[in-house]
Amino acid sequence: MCMIFSFGDLVGNALIEAIEEKQERKVTYRQLENYKKNLLNMLETQGLSAIVSSSKYATKDFFYDYDDFFSTKGSGIETSIFLKENKGINDLRRKFRAFIPLKVLILLSENKLLNPI
Repeated sequence: MCMIFSFGDLVGNALIEAIEEKQERKVTYRQLENYKKNLLNMLETQGLSAIVSSSKYATKDFFYDYDDFFSTKGSGIETSIFLKENKGINDLRRKFRAFIPLKVLILLSENKLLNPI
């Protein structure tokens, strides 16, 4: 089975971990690249395959589709994606973890993929 993670899935799940572990409401593009690498490695060790759609167009669509959830600040690889104040971790879980297969959901909950922050 090959799973497809959207850029939104990547951001949403990385922010869930950032909030749970560090009480941070933001992630940088650099952290997202690290999170993506760790996610794909973790899934591979479990015999699962996945692709992450993080092209320029997928990223642009993400900010258009989720402008009520996120804002950005900065430039380049150090650009930060912030969770807006009117949204919380439960909103992220409902939006970005509701349709993830149970095995993957358990792996996301048990593994820290964002490090180093």
